[in-house]
Amino acid sequence: MGSKEFIGRFDKLKRELEDELADADIFLAFGAKELEEKINKTRNYKKTVAVSLLLFSSSKELLSSQSVRNNIFFTPAIFEKAANFKKVLDEIYEKISEKNVTNLFVFHGSNSKDIDFSFFQKEIDGLDGNNFLCTIKGELSFFKIQKELESEFFEGKKIQIIPMFLASFNHYNNEIMEIKNRLKRFDASMASALYGDKEFNLLELKSVQAVIRNNISAVLF
Repeated sequence: MGSKEFIGRFDKLKRELEDELADADIFLAFGAKELEEKINKTRNYKKTVAVSLLLFSSSKELLSSQSVRNNIFFTPAIFEKAANFKKVLDEIYEKISEKNVTNLFVFHGSNSKDIDFSFFQKEIDGLDGNNFLCTIKGELSFFKIQKELESEFFEGKKIQIIPMFLASFNHYNNEIMEIKNRLKRFDASMASALYGDKEFNLLELKSVQAVIRNNISAVLF
């Protein structure tokens, strides 16, 4: 998958929001530097809404204090509210769960230990069947706990890898594929895209799109 498909997923959302919010100018920003540049261009706007497309951290944390002003409003990260994660998890599980298949949910994670995955682990443990959580970074990194995870898998068991990334790109092509290759003896496969996209990604989920729109509405109306 190339960057064209990656950017295209965000462009599709942008076009849809432009149709729904005809009176608003909508910009896309990738990374803290570009976000700050776009924010600074909106100084003469009546209201600026920074819509977080991050799963965990706030977009406000990415800006310098000089860029934050009274007419800027920040929406919460997509999984900041527990109820949102539950809805997303329910949609995924309803679509991809199969009998006698182990699901391995892979998050990005963080080396700074600023994300507590205990809640997400609890919710995934509460699903029917065998479901496990790991990350590509931090204490729960697959590459650190591989042996521990494998001890929970049955030899020859089918394992479905579910990448919990918003749009999928570099990490999908690199770490996620490496995880798949390391689990070959367990008949590992990638979760298929749910709604016709090429690769599984959270941005195409109806529940994720609903969270983004609800977060915008809470600020605008």
